[in-house]
Amino acid sequence: MNSREIILKILIDINTNGAYSNISINKHLEKNKKIENENFIREVVYGVLENKKYIDYIISQVSSIRIEKIQSLTLEILRMGVYQVIFMDRIPDRAAVNETVNLSKKYGHKGIVGFVNGVLRNISKNKEKLMIVKNKDKLTYLSIKYSYPKWMIENWIKEYGYEFTEKLCKGNNSR
Repeated sequence: MNSREIILKILIDINTNGAYSNISINKHLEKNKKIENENFIREVVYGVLENKKYIDYIISQVSSIRIEKIQSLTLEILRMGVYQVIFMDRIPDRAAVNETVNLSKKYGHKGIVGFVNGVLRNISKNKEKLMIVKNKDKLTYLSIKYSYPKWMIENWIKEYGYEFTEKLCKGNNSR
């Protein structure tokens, strides 16, 4: 099993089965002791979890299917690919797209493969434009851009002001 398959299994375990991220990661890494890319696995899993709202926003801009209607397995595959394309500079976009499409071939049918390929290629080509959150409401903007629940952003803005809240979100999301 390669590292991207392990990432997929971990994300499904967390988002579908309600597992805790650290326990799920350790469980899957323990099963696959020969895996060499442990840091890559952890970075993608935590990166997808920490940026899920933002990643889903980006997917929703290019997908012909609404996020809620995308099958959970396909959505996790897409999230992995989008995270690699948007956030990981050391992985070329074409490699991230290719590896993600290969994963969808293994776990999906022909239609899913074409869908994943189309969405990821579109995101890769238009990444700069798609990364801009187009929302005039400051609360919604921060919630999407930094993947925090609106209620939390709202409380922080009331308590600390908008500028500090934006700095706090940016700081919390830095590596």
